Parts: sequence; structure tokens; C-alpha cells
Amino acid sequence: MNNEITRLPNCMIQCPKASTLLLQHNPLLDTVPRVLKVLNLTGTCIRSLPLSLFQLGDLRALILRNCFSLEELPPLGGLSKLQMLNHCATRIKELPSGMEKLSNLRQLDLSHTDNLKTIQTGIFSRLSCLEVLDMTESAYSFLVKGEEGGETTFEELRYLDQLLILSIRLKKIPCLCFDDLSWINRITRFHFCIGPKAYPLTNKHDKRLTIGGLDLSQESIGQLWGIAMCNRCSQLKQMLEDLVICNVGCFGGLKSLTITTCTSQSLWRDGGLIGCQSDLLPNLEELTLHDLNELESISGLVGHLGLRFLRLKLIAVRRCSSIKYLLSCGDFIQNLPNVEVIKVSTSYNLKELFNYDSVRNMAPDPVVPNLRILELKDLPKWWHALEWDDDKTKSSLLPYFYPTVSDC
Repeated sequence: MNNEITRLPNCMIQCPKASTLLLQHNPLLDTVPRVLKVLNLTGTCIRSLPLSLFQLGDLRALILRNCFSLEELPPLGGLSKLQMLNHCATRIKELPSGMEKLSNLRQLDLSHTDNLKTIQTGIFSRLSCLEVLDMTESAYSFLVKGEEGGETTFEELRYLDQLLILSIRLKKIPCLCFDDLSWINRITRFHFCIGPKAYPLTNKHDKRLTIGGLDLSQESIGQLWGIAMCNRCSQLKQMLEDLVICNVGCFGGLKSLTITTCTSQSLWRDGGLIGCQSDLLPNLEELTLHDLNELESISGLVGHLGLRFLRLKLIAVRRCSSIKYLLSCGDFIQNLPNVEVIKVSTSYNLKELFNYDSVRNMAPDPVVPNLRILELKDLPKWWHALEWDDDKTKSSLLPYFYPTVSDC
């Protein structure tokens, strides 16, 4: 590993028990060995693999990660014992022939394959042992039933009974049947990116759905809303109104909600939308809002979705230029009993964290009794402009105050 090997010797080498050869990060290597169980060519400049690869009947792992010059592979149907195949960041345009014969394949990594444009139908459904399918940031987008035209579809994945980890992109939101929901819920970790502008967002959760660049009023998102993050989607306001009116009750599983770049003014204002009488997000633990220039407070969204925030642990707001306060406390919400972290950054019009509807509604107890972290960035004047009930309160907090200003 990490040498300047250009080729391997053609003479007989006395290593009768060797079964693994790690050749990663040898950028000058352009010739590969012929008899191995594990072949790791990570980071080499290899352009193609020889047809003799077909003869490696004992090969268990073929790792071609970051082989940026590799554009095609020979037929792989003879590698019946192959369990791991890694094509990450290669230049392949299609899967090699014979892929459907890899009945023992468990891990398939096609992430960052920018040139992958076509996958024929019938390949994935025959990989009966597949446990991991990683197509994160691949150029390939799965079609849905009715659009196939010889291409693989999202529905084909339901036949992978052993699948545990899945990351793929879809062109549109699929219409899910009971069988689809069953296998999706069975998966341990998944990330679905749906739409032309859906990009992976940093998130610690194991089950994620990112939607971008779609007209949500034309899509059937209800069954997937419990795991959704929306980015640059139109008609978010109309979709929320429809869901509130129908009161479909499909939000119980939602724990983390991220909304970015939404320009609907009425979505963020009190009385701007139809209100829901019951909490549509009863298990919400994290609320992240950023790049929402019309957002003045979270209260409009709270009233619209009937939110109580009884389990909310984190509030994060960044680059919301119009926000004046986070939440209005009154008859609807008097405190946030489980909030532990509040983060606000680059929101220059922030005047206060919590606003009271009237003096009558001012709660005698703290709004956030379990707050552990209050992080305010790029708000240098905010701390000094605070009005304190007494100097003792301010002095007690000073040891925990670390003023910082970001470079950007």
C-alpha cells in the first residue's frame, strides 16, 4: 500500500497461503494479479481490468474505490463467491454484464459514480443476499413503476429480503403500497434523495428522506412525511394545508424536521394558514430552520401544525435575516420542558429568544428549565443589549459566555 509499484512480477512467488493482496494508493499501477480472494485497487490509475478476472472463482472482495480512470469492467458472472463489490468514485456508465449472477453479493457500493446513467431491470431483484446498497451522490436516479422502459425501478428493491442499508436517489416520490412500507420499515438505515435538487443533508438519523426541487402539491408525500427533509421545494404551504385539513395522522414518527429556503410568507405568520387542533408532530425532537428570509418567528408554524414541543430537545436557526424572536409564549405554549440546546447564528434582527403575548401570560418558571447549551454566533451586540432582572443573574452566567465571531 502507498508505494510506487508499476507492475507485479511475472515470475513465480513462493507465497502458497496468500489470499489477500492490498494494492491501494499505488497510482502508477496498471496491471493486476490473477489469483486472489481479496483484490483492493483503491486509488490506482487502472483503466480496465483483464478478461482473466472472470477466472477468479474464489474472489470474495473486489474493491475499486477512487479508481478515477476506470470506465468499464469485464463480465463478472463467473465471480459466484463475490461478497463485496466497491465501485465508489469510478467512471463506469453502466453495471458490468453478469451482475445478476452474483448470488452471494452482500455489499454493493456505487456511491459518487457521476457517470452511471443506466441500470437494467432485473439485476437488483436477483441479488438475493444483498445487505448494503450505497448509491449516495450517484448520477443514477431510480424510476418508479410505470416509467421503467427497461430500467430498474424502486419497486424492484422490495425483493431484497436481506437488505439492511440503502442509499439511493429517485426522480419522483413513489406511490407506496403496504408491501413497500413493510420492507422500508424493516431496513436499519436508509437515505432517499428525491427530486433534481435533493442533496444529502448532514443528519445523524438512520432513516432519512430528502426532497428537493419538486412541486409538493403534485406529489403524494403523506406516507413518507415522517422521515422527510425539504429543500428548495415549491408549494410547501399548500401541501401542509392539505395535510392539516385531511388530518391524516402520519407524523407520529417524525423526530427531526429541517426546512430550508422556503419563501412562503404566510407559512411563518400567525393566522397565515389553517390551524390544526391536535399536535401533528408529537414526537419531534429536533427543529432546524435555515435560509428562511421571511421567518420572523417559529410561532406561525407552531399554530399551523398544532405543535406543543413536549419532546423537543434542540432548536437550530441560522441565516434567517428577519427573525426577531424564536417563539411567542402564551396560552398555546408556556414552556419547553425538554429543550436542552438552542443554536442561533447569523440572524442579525434577533431581539429576544422568547416573546410573551402579554404580561398575564408570563410564566413564573423558566421557559427552558433543562437548557444546557445556548449558542449564539455572529450576534456580537445581542449579549450586551440584554436587559437583566438583576446583576446577579448576569454575573452567574458570565463564566459560561464565550464570545465568537465566524470568519465567513
